[in-house]
Amino acid sequence: MRKTRIVGGVLAALLVLAFASGAEALDAYQDRTGFFFGLGGQGGVAISNGDAGFGAGGGFMLGGGATQDFTIEVDVNCLYLSVGDGAVTLLGGPRAAYFVWEGLYVRAGADFGWLHAGKLDVMTAAPKVGVGYEVFFDANWAGGLGLDYEHLFLFDDPDIDLVGMSLEIRYY
Repeated sequence: MRKTRIVGGVLAALLVLAFASGAEALDAYQDRTGFFFGLGGQGGVAISNGDAGFGAGGGFMLGGGATQDFTIEVDVNCLYLSVGDGAVTLLGGPRAAYFVWEGLYVRAGADFGWLHAGKLDVMTAAPKVGVGYEVFFDANWAGGLGLDYEHLFLFDDPDIDLVGMSLEIRYY
């Protein structure tokens, strides 16, 4: 009987240690201040000159939280757009997010980059706005789901509007 109590106690202690967060997380539990990095994916509708198609891609982000409710980041994305003959874009730029209530945020930013479609190679600038919700999984990892709108200005060509969903994961 005594042997089973010891084995049971050791197993319970190992289980607690296996699922416990690190002690360093207690200092900044679910805190957005400081440096963070993350990965994201997005997909949605791409519209150009009356033609509609889809757009999908992904990228990464690096940034920092100025306060618990305000973050600034730089994101880099690669997207495929199926409008016209199809296009590939490489975009990057700054974004800022303000957390209105708990995980609910509004975000604005700008992307600058390059678009390649067939024989067309052009530079593009794109304002971007969005709204979403972020949830912490534990002390440092968070995931967010958002709705975004972006307008790609293509010089001497029809502009492209992108409306879609984004899925992101961040480590704070």
